[in-house]
Amino acid sequence: MIAVTPNPERGRGARQRPISWSRRETNIKRAKTLAWFILFSIYLTLLYVGTSSILPSAANDANTIAEMSVSLDEVDSFDGYAAMALIYSLTNEMMRNAIIIIFSGLFIFNVLRWSRGIISISLASFLCFSPILLVLSLFIKDTFYLPFMMAALWILTQVRSSVAATIATATIIVIYALIFRQYFLIVAALFLALVIFRKMSWAPRIVALLAVPIILLFIPKELYVTLQEQRDIVNQLRVGFSGSGNRTVFLNYMRPDGLYSFLINYGYAFLRLNFPVFFGGGGAKEIFLMVNILLYGWLLWIAVRARDARIWRPALLFMAHFLTLMLFEPDLGSYLRHIGTSLPLLAPAFAILGKAKSSPKAKHPNRRLRPNRTKSPSLTAVHSPAPGSN
Repeated sequence: MIAVTPNPERGRGARQRPISWSRRETNIKRAKTLAWFILFSIYLTLLYVGTSSILPSAANDANTIAEMSVSLDEVDSFDGYAAMALIYSLTNEMMRNAIIIIFSGLFIFNVLRWSRGIISISLASFLCFSPILLVLSLFIKDTFYLPFMMAALWILTQVRSSVAATIATATIIVIYALIFRQYFLIVAALFLALVIFRKMSWAPRIVALLAVPIILLFIPKELYVTLQEQRDIVNQLRVGFSGSGNRTVFLNYMRPDGLYSFLINYGYAFLRLNFPVFFGGGGAKEIFLMVNILLYGWLLWIAVRARDARIWRPALLFMAHFLTLMLFEPDLGSYLRHIGTSLPLLAPAFAILGKAKSSPKAKHPNRRLRPNRTKSPSLTAVHSPAPGSN
């Protein structure tokens, strides 16, 4: 029989984790380090080989930016592509590779660092594959979303004050919107609304939900048309052509014309983007996308119901990004690329997945991100005979 006795080398009041728990934490750290090394090695291999050799259409934006960088004088307006073309022209290949390698290493680290068990590490590793394939090896607008997003993640998980964390995060998103993508202004507004809604009691929440349809009725028709027609403007010349990246493009279900068509087109885009297998897309790529989106949805459901603000606050930023993408995304590849860049915002939910099994005393595994430390004296395992065996 194995018994436990206090460690005489430690003081009576000293605290130490049980040996079994310490070993488990060490093994988890080693597993996360190994997972990071494998994923980063795959990423470096893909960077060396080139994304276009595997997914030809994935490098379209990167090629556009490279072409614009040699003719900046001909650019009519300063938008996200112009900003990236300017950065491209001011850097050489070595500097650009250094930027994306550093950002990518931090991205993978931020996804894995919250895992508390082999299952969550495996799940996090799987979800890293789509960003590695579609984003991390390219010098595109999403590249510079990564530092903004990771800064927001740090603020949302480290700053205790919800007001300060929310305002700082919204400010970061607005800065990114003004430089690279203006539609992130909608992301910032939705994030603020979701945080306020999350902090409300049940009665104000019901009032807010009842007020939403009334507010929608007073929004000008022109705004609805502007929001809806962006997808059609991008895709009207791509639909029906078999060129690279055109296979999954789609148009709005109804002609943009006010609130009613907005709601129908939004719902249609939601179904078309998240459940492509039901719209004639039963290939491996569509199934891979759908599996990723379902896992995102599952993690989001876990995170928004968590009690720990370090889990639900980043999840609300992810939700704001997700809801905004339903307005504009023109095809499945673009959608998976954009939503995948926000994966670290869901990563704190991995802490819940690991804790439910790792801490048997925790009845509410989402109360803390880390397991409780034992308050008993240091324990050392020794062999002793069973009682009554003498």
